Amino acid sequence: MNSDLKILVIDDDSEIRTILGDILVSLGYGVIMANDGLEGIDRIKECTIDLIMCDVYMPNLSGLEFLKEIKKIEIEIPVVMVTGLPDVDIAVEAMKEGAADFISKPFRLEQIENVVKKLAKPLSSGYSAKVKELRVKENDTIEKLNGKLNNKIKELSTLYFISETLGNIYDGNLIFKKIVEIACNIADAGKASILIVDKENYEMITAASQGFDNNNLPDRVPITGSIMERVIHEGRYINVKNINDHFDIDHIPDIKRYNSRTFVSIPLLIKNEVFGILNVTEKNNGKEFTDDEVFLLLNLAKKSALAIENNALYESINRNFIDTLQALITTIEAKDFYTRHHSQRVTQISIEIAQAMSCSQEEVDTLSFTCSLHDIGKIGINDSILLKPGPLTREEFETIKTHPVIGANIVKSLDLPPLEMAVIRNHHERWDGNGYPDELKGKKIPILARIVAVADAFDAMTSDRPYRKAKKYSEALDEMIRCRETQFDPEVVSCFEICLDKIENKDWNKEVYSS
Repeated sequence: MNSDLKILVIDDDSEIRTILGDILVSLGYGVIMANDGLEGIDRIKECTIDLIMCDVYMPNLSGLEFLKEIKKIEIEIPVVMVTGLPDVDIAVEAMKEGAADFISKPFRLEQIENVVKKLAKPLSSGYSAKVKELRVKENDTIEKLNGKLNNKIKELSTLYFISETLGNIYDGNLIFKKIVEIACNIADAGKASILIVDKENYEMITAASQGFDNNNLPDRVPITGSIMERVIHEGRYINVKNINDHFDIDHIPDIKRYNSRTFVSIPLLIKNEVFGILNVTEKNNGKEFTDDEVFLLLNLAKKSALAIENNALYESINRNFIDTLQALITTIEAKDFYTRHHSQRVTQISIEIAQAMSCSQEEVDTLSFTCSLHDIGKIGINDSILLKPGPLTREEFETIKTHPVIGANIVKSLDLPPLEMAVIRNHHERWDGNGYPDELKGKKIPILARIVAVADAFDAMTSDRPYRKAKKYSEALDEMIRCRETQFDPEVVSCFEICLDKIENKDWNKEVYSS
């Protein structure tokens, strides 16, 4: 035995720390434990250590930071980095900082033995025979330990996946759909749903579901007498292994939706108040939900509530920012009687063209949202140029041409999709490639930017200016037809021509153009 050789095991996960320690003890080594890098440094100062096995990712002091601290106190001890998420860049950096080797989870007896033999002090002469004996006696134990470790790695990977997935969704509807999808996957279940509490009507509103058909999942469910009533009132989950043991099923209005005898119902809480319920039912194997599955579902519910709260805050901040930008646009246009309501008119004309072109509802919604911001960059243009009562000089026009880029930079923090950014940045591109700011040509110009270019030009031509009177609709149309295939997309102009009568005769047109 080599109990004289002391190996320090540093890992913030107590179960993994214990498993690795048990393997090393079974190989005959003395083991000292530490739950993070800071405690590991204390252990090094307290006694002689021959080898260190240190996790890469830890709170307080990570594995890489631990390596740097070891250098500062000038202690020459071989350090083996331990990780469940191999990363070449991390490995290279660790080696640069002085790591002697790497081992990955789950652990193998041969892997640990080889690393220890290579890095620790020379082993006693009887060690090889002892290892052979241990391999026979401890094989079952090692397999059990690695089985537990595999489960732990799977659990940690699932928790990491939940955090990463929910942390990158900013669409309110999509986040609910993703939560029920994850719930079914991690619990191997056929059905899951999220219901939101409507306190005023004492009902639950279905936000998202998976595995239900429309007839079995109404939009609203009364809370009174439902399975979820106790969950809402107590703020605690229930794991029903047999529904007949917990409820009088003849008196539960929503029980017909649950064809399985088992289900889990978990509250979603914000500031300790239940705002929703995550229900998961119908295990695919017909068995009960295990404690491990319930643990993962509880973590999913906790992460989901946080993601929903953050998403609501994100949407609120974005909405306030957008409202501020739209107010600025209104202020800019109010300075000039001749361009007042310009953004509103461009928005409405663009939507008419998009519908005539059979654009998707998503594209129409995008125009409805971003057209009002298409000239936001004019905030950065001096009023002496912006409000000049006459034709611009070449230099002044070059300044005006910067407003799409200024606008794109202003809204960059909103992280808008490419189509929405294109409306702001590229609505002055030309079909022949002589536009600005990117000199895009033909269909390389995003379709929504091509639509706004037509609507923007039409409104400009049909609005009065101090130095010219507005063109008649027919005159403006003739000009646009003349400029198709040079300035404008021919297809967009054709669709605009089709819907011109509709634009001219709409009630909003009379109200807006009378200003």
